[in-house]
Amino acid sequence: MKNKLMVIDDEALILKTIQFAFEDLYEVCVYKTGSSALKALKEERPDLILLDLRIKNENGIEVLQNIKHLMPAVEVIMMTAFGTIETTIAAMKAGAYHYIQKPLQIEEMRNLVSKAMELIEARKTLQGMDGSKGYAYGLVGRSKAIETIINFIERSARTSSNVLITGESGTGKEVVAKAVHGAGRQSAGPFIPVNSSAIPEHLMESELFGHVKGAFTGAAEDRPGLIRMAHQGTLFFDEIGEMDLKLQAKLLRAIQEREFRPVGGNRLETFDARFIFATNRDLAKEVREGRFREDLYYRINVLRIEIPPLRDRRDDIPGLVNYIIRGLAYRDGIPAKMVSAGAMRLIEAQSFPGNVRELQNLVERVMIYSDGPIIDEEVVRGCLETSEIFSDSDMTGSIRIPVTSTLEEAERAIIFKVLQHFEGNKRLTAESLGIAERTLRYKLKESLEE
Repeated sequence: MKNKLMVIDDEALILKTIQFAFEDLYEVCVYKTGSSALKALKEERPDLILLDLRIKNENGIEVLQNIKHLMPAVEVIMMTAFGTIETTIAAMKAGAYHYIQKPLQIEEMRNLVSKAMELIEARKTLQGMDGSKGYAYGLVGRSKAIETIINFIERSARTSSNVLITGESGTGKEVVAKAVHGAGRQSAGPFIPVNSSAIPEHLMESELFGHVKGAFTGAAEDRPGLIRMAHQGTLFFDEIGEMDLKLQAKLLRAIQEREFRPVGGNRLETFDARFIFATNRDLAKEVREGRFREDLYYRINVLRIEIPPLRDRRDDIPGLVNYIIRGLAYRDGIPAKMVSAGAMRLIEAQSFPGNVRELQNLVERVMIYSDGPIIDEEVVRGCLETSEIFSDSDMTGSIRIPVTSTLEEAERAIIFKVLQHFEGNKRLTAESLGIAERTLRYKLKESLEE
């Protein structure tokens, strides 16, 4: 299948010239306005876009930003007859792959497009995706699980129903939530994440619903809450199972009635936003044990998807490793490294209880300690032996802590291991550690801030 090239320019002659130059090599689609191209973007799914900087009354940089919001992975080459250093920098900051001056030199443009397409092909090969839809959603992998998630995202895009994403910590629940947001009708609006476990209980109501001036000590002015900020967009509640029961009742009303009352306010405010929820808990069990409201559970559990742990989709690991390497190389301005077959087999053999987040940590350390262009087995094994806190082969409760660890690091390791054992349940974790749940929450918050 040919790669697809999209061209966005308001000059008919330019569109015809580019189409004629590339139609034998690629599938070419042309659009005279940025708005029409953006509407067709999800259906066309181009590999590369040639975008004019000035399209009648539209700003090409803004169009580029919207393209990157909808399809972060697509490469864009800017075209302009009005190029300056400032516009070049602005385009690159907005995510442009390259820049080409008008009047267009066909041979120069062919070379630039060819190089961009080579990069795209290499990326597809490295990620093992062969141009699958998952790439457009920021998902990396070729497993059956990834296909299921993609189908779920596309089904969710047809409705504004509430979504519940379940899975262990580190599996990528927020990535899927962003993909659902990006595929739906709210994609042009904001995506507002709320970490239900990180915000102290006494502040959560004000954070969600906002407050009016004088509502409490320190409320010097009116302040909108996260629900208001998410108007015409998406509100993503991470770790919804951690929310206090009293606040669950108020959230339920907001979900049902699409209205809320700011703290200290007398007037109800309406809003239009989609709700997406995520948890690593068994919410049905939480309902049975009285820790989660049954009525709220049924409200949020409309469209549901479970993200499997990385150990259950090992076929995705090579693609993820190469994707992470390329991202780190781009961030640090260094060449991307290759991974030897032996090193990759060793990485694939790990159980990764921390899932993709733990894999990212390992790959970053391996990149730092690898001196040559190829990451070999010895470097991977060294990083696993010296830096791994938990034993991969023993998930029954054994903890391995380097002797060079500080007391604070050792305490943190024990807390996170016990938290993992109880699948994120803070009450059971606190009981097992013999400390108050409030103390546990404080220590976790302290760790997140460091």
